[in-house]
Amino acid sequence: MDYSKFPAREIAIVDMKSFYASIECVKRNLDPLTDFLAVAGNTERNGSVILAATKKFKDLGIKTGNRLYDIPEEFRKYVVSPNMQLYIDVSVNITRLLNQYVQIDDIFVYSIDEQFIDLTNYSSLYDSFEAITRIKQAIYNSFGLPSSWGLGDNPFLAKIALDNYAKKEPSGIAEIRYSDVPTKLWTIKNLTDIWGIGHRTTENLARLGINNVYELAHYPVEKLEKRFGVLGREWFLHSWGIDTSVFNGLFIPYHSADSNMGKLPKTTGFGRGQTLLRDYSIAEAKTILVELCEETMRQVRLHKFVGKTVTITVNYSHDVAVDGFNRSMTVQAPFNETMQMYNIALTIYRRFVENYPIRYISVRLTNLSKDTNTFQMSLLDPNGFRRQKLGFVMDAIRQKHGSASLVRACSLTSAGTTVERSKLVGGHQANELS
Repeated sequence: MDYSKFPAREIAIVDMKSFYASIECVKRNLDPLTDFLAVAGNTERNGSVILAATKKFKDLGIKTGNRLYDIPEEFRKYVVSPNMQLYIDVSVNITRLLNQYVQIDDIFVYSIDEQFIDLTNYSSLYDSFEAITRIKQAIYNSFGLPSSWGLGDNPFLAKIALDNYAKKEPSGIAEIRYSDVPTKLWTIKNLTDIWGIGHRTTENLARLGINNVYELAHYPVEKLEKRFGVLGREWFLHSWGIDTSVFNGLFIPYHSADSNMGKLPKTTGFGRGQTLLRDYSIAEAKTILVELCEETMRQVRLHKFVGKTVTITVNYSHDVAVDGFNRSMTVQAPFNETMQMYNIALTIYRRFVENYPIRYISVRLTNLSKDTNTFQMSLLDPNGFRRQKLGFVMDAIRQKHGSASLVRACSLTSAGTTVERSKLVGGHQANELS
């Protein structure tokens, strides 16, 4: 591979270690690296998800994604409720600190606890590794929070350095350049350790005899592109450490050699999903289904879209060794009315759901087109136009008075979650329970 044809920049990425848990440690004068502390979505519900855990908990096998019931009783005293507004505030303040070292256009906030920085334009002022060391220390001095850093010739290599090497380095900083690809990228054994490749993709690649990064890099790109489209080409380029993403104020992913780098990715769909805090029966889960359709269609109308394809995903309780299902249905005329989506989703649900306790449901609307403010009248549904207009009125009320100001009656039952979730930020408590 001739890397001279591709940009070589100075891209860094910072990851705040166990961000939520570290902030809670600092609040309590604890050390995030040596003390026990975990943050659970709701400490009063045994099935609540662990949002973050310090290293001491991780040494016990407790990490993000575990449930509260996974933590032994003797360690429950180290579990606290989240304070999402505080975490958001700290994240914003970290961005402001980074802005003291680089221009705001050279910062891309990837998530609440990860941010990219483009140091390319500052190489004449200071060495990138030294700059990272100084910023890392400044974050610790200002917030008491530990961090890990990746550095590379592009965002992909920086992320690989962070995820696979930085957390093992005493300095907390790792670097990967194009010249390191054979020794640091191709030697990664699990494809799921590669940014952008999940378990399902790994299974699909394994069917082609591709089981690691080296084999991916040496598989014919034409066959990958024929099988997976532009994603196949992107995976191939990543396996060689190539990524031409740019994020000068706006991060636009690279998809192919012919892609227009100045064009925003096309919106492909809107959806909502929810992991339930207890097992739901088939009847109870219908309430969640209508709530998710309500939230999804509110976003569809807000962005002035209509769609024709409804997809529903259902997963059963972890106590049941049965796979869930993911099914879609397409209708002839595009729509953005809530109950129309719900009725389609309910049709799919009734056809495929089995009599097992349910723990996860998601809905999605795709096959989108722009809303032209026209409505196709039907003699079989004379009230369709009124329901569509009612949706916009309900959106306006919720926008002005809050999402819980107007809810369906089913949301007030024991199965409903809309009212409780309206009090959350990012799906979790906005402020710590008193």
